[in-house]
Parts: sequence; structure tokens; C-alpha cells
Amino acid sequence: TAARFEAIGLAAVTNSLIACWDAKYTYMFWRPVTAIRAGDTDGNSETEPDAAWTPFITTPSHPEYPAAHTTVGAGALGFYTVWFETDQFPLEFKGNAGAVRQYTSAAEIHAEEGNARVWGGMHWRNSTEVGTKLGSRVGKYTATHLLKPLDD
Repeated sequence: TAARFEAIGLAAVTNSLIACWDAKYTYMFWRPVTAIRAGDTDGNSETEPDAAWTPFITTPSHPEYPAAHTTVGAGALGFYTVWFETDQFPLEFKGNAGAVRQYTSAAEIHAEEGNARVWGGMHWRNSTEVGTKLGSRVGKYTATHLLKPLDD
């Protein structure tokens, strides 16, 4: 059971990554740093650029949409939801600086993960929401279709 849990969980994360990166290079959407700095090139005369704008966290060099962190996180949590038959996950994380984050559900984890990517300046809100939906669907599908017990 432990080996099956690990295999399906890793497959859910891997499948989520594959789906995410396929979408990233299909849509090639620009990140906030590019859009804000080049705001005058978006076809909207009301948009003004801010060439000095920088994100709080360094922006990766791959396309923006969908957000990979939320896709992968939701892939794992989608799998857990099926495996444990609940979306309630009481978790506590302790950071290096002593900060403690407590969660009671997958929804709380998804919300904070999405906020972190938006507030860091790396993603648009829609990309985190789409990533969460995509990852959750992939994780749940993987959990229900891969490596079924032999007695099923």
C-alpha cells in the first residue's frame, strides 16, 4: 500500500507538471513583469508602461500561464483527496524564521499558494486559479485510473 501510494502520488505530480508545461508553451502568456514594463504595447491606448517595476520575487524565464506551483500543488492534493476520501488536511508548517502556518483543508492550502504567486509578482490571479483546477483534475484522474488494486 505504501509503494502504491507513493507511485500514484508521484505520477499525479508528474502528470500535473506535464499538463502545465504543455499549456505554458501552447499559450506563451507574458508575465506581470513583461506586461507592466511594456504596457504601451498591449493594444490598449489607456495602458501606460512602468519600466521601473520589479516583482517582489525574481520571475522565472518560462511562460506564465498556468502557474506551475498551483498546478503541482493541486495535483498532489487532488490525489490526496481521492486517496484519503476527504479534502480536510490538518497541516502545520514551521518556517526557518519560526513562522508557523496552519491549514485545515485543501482549499486553504490552494488559496495561500495562489496568493503567494500573485503577491510575489510572478503570476496573474487567473493563472493560479486555472493551475489549481488543472492540477486538481489531473491528480484526481490519476488517483482513480492508475495502478488500481488487483481486486478491483
